[in-house]
Amino acid sequence: MPIVQSALPEAIEAHRDKLWCREPELRIEDSLAAERLIERVGFCAALTDSRHPGPSLYIAVCGRRDAHTPRNVQKDPEVPYFNALAGSHRARIQPGLSEDAQSILKVLRKEWEMASRDLRRASGIHDRHSFNKAIDELQKAFKVIPSEVVYEPVLTYIWSLAEARFQDELKTKASREQALTEVARAYLSTAGMTLRGELARVTGLSNPDAGVGNWALVDEDFASRLAPGVYRLTELEV
Repeated sequence: MPIVQSALPEAIEAHRDKLWCREPELRIEDSLAAERLIERVGFCAALTDSRHPGPSLYIAVCGRRDAHTPRNVQKDPEVPYFNALAGSHRARIQPGLSEDAQSILKVLRKEWEMASRDLRRASGIHDRHSFNKAIDELQKAFKVIPSEVVYEPVLTYIWSLAEARFQDELKTKASREQALTEVARAYLSTAGMTLRGELARVTGLSNPDAGVGNWALVDEDFASRLAPGVYRLTELEV
């Protein structure tokens, strides 16, 4: 598990405290406030703690920087850009996917949503580890998302197609360069400043791709490059 040791100026940490709700008086206390946070930051993790970079709903609920405990992601306006980076959403079966991932995708394209246990059975993947690996693969390709969590009679996830949840967003076309730029913009807008490798760790982009996005923001004068891999929101400069 990665450990994040901050080297950020206190002014940047205070900026994040405010926009990421890392203060007791700003803590998230209901679902409406949680939705507002996610809409404001663009995309954020659900269960990451202070050992991981980026905004987190868990930390916002705790209302403090040093909150500890695990992971997931949800985003709305940035969906077209993550989708553009994941590949064409129009392909019925993505050639790069494993056989297990394609089996799950075939089932969901017919049923649209299904609980984990039923989906394992319907896809013919009896080994839980193989199933989880295929689900992770599909999430990274932005093909499936967990649409609901059911707690009774046992804890299980309901899986559905990303295109069912984000129909309008997935119709938006974006070039790869535009997608990288907008993902970088969404993060820097609330982060205020990014350290070397931070954007890549938060979003799952490669370091070169994260660099392309950040450099585009520098070209727009939206950000300033302070050092290799270190960028700061222009409006926060003194």
